[in-house]
Amino acid sequence: MNKEYEKLISKFYDLSCEEKKKEIYSEFAKIDNVLDAVSQFSKNPSSNNIVKYDSSNNDNEDENLTKIYNNLMIVEEKLIYYLKKNGY
Repeated sequence: MNKEYEKLISKFYDLSCEEKKKEIYSEFAKIDNVLDAVSQFSKNPSSNNIVKYDSSNNDNEDENLTKIYNNLMIVEEKLIYYLKKNGY
């Protein structure tokens, strides 16, 4: 295994649940920014926007999981769009 990965994942285990959520949303945002820069994907429709992490939200676990799933679908669609656009 990659030493860099082992170091990151071991730090992640030590985070609180709230800190883990924040870290996950942060990673989605990084991926989203990279895909936007590379593919120039349109951000006009609100459905194309990643749901940002908000530590003050009152969402229950089910709602949080729905937001995470939504983010996964958006990132996946952007990746598919980029790959199709570039002939893959």
